Amino acid sequence: MLTYEDSYLTSDESSKINKAVEHLHANYLSQDFRISEMYEISGISSKYFETLFKKSFGRSPKEYLIDLRIDYAKELTENTYIVKKC
Repeated sequence: MLTYEDSYLTSDESSKINKAVEHLHANYLSQDFRISEMYEISGISSKYFETLFKKSFGRSPKEYLIDLRIDYAKELTENTYIVKKC
């Protein structure tokens, strides 16, 4: 579901976005995670980061984060067995 297209980016931009995305994947379940952490890690201004990210992933960082969390929740529900007590 979460696809990545870096042909729109220079190698430097791609490297910076990749670092931020790695951080996101490592921390997306944390309640304290902030999208602004991605800007800080990449060293790119928030507006430009959002533009590059959207070109690469087809959605904003916030939408991507929500998709990650939804996918995780789906995985949990698919792998959770509910035992009904009689």
